[in-house]
Amino acid sequence: MIRDVLEIRDAVRAGKLRALDVAQEALRQLTEVDPQLRATSQIFEEEASRKAAEVDQRIARREDPGPLAGVPFTVKDNICTRQGTTTAGSRILATYRAPYDATVVARLERAGAVCVAKTNMDEFGMGSSTENSALVGPTRNPWK
Repeated sequence: MIRDVLEIRDAVRAGKLRALDVAQEALRQLTEVDPQLRATSQIFEEEASRKAAEVDQRIARREDPGPLAGVPFTVKDNICTRQGTTTAGSRILATYRAPYDATVVARLERAGAVCVAKTNMDEFGMGSSTENSALVGPTRNPWK
């Protein structure tokens, strides 16, 4: 069932859904459709599960899990994350590991959101179709 951000956040904060279950469902959907769509460059199964479990632990301790508790998100592959690599869709950066999280990622995670994947892109953002993605190839439209 597709849920919006507020439904996920409210259900997780109220204990009706576990953040871990939400993350695992997002990961399941990604791994199921991504071989056909090629929308992601990396999927963070272990890290996302660990971070979602931390959200659940905060709730169990009656701590504030944050305004985006348990909401899964993806980040473009030109935005630095400590987890995985940051390639900007280029072979030149295929092994680059950022020493920090970009501010946007750090703020989302502080708010309780869970990063589940990095998304495909044209090399160095030079385009808008992902036809020039050196690592993953073009993303396919799921609506065609």
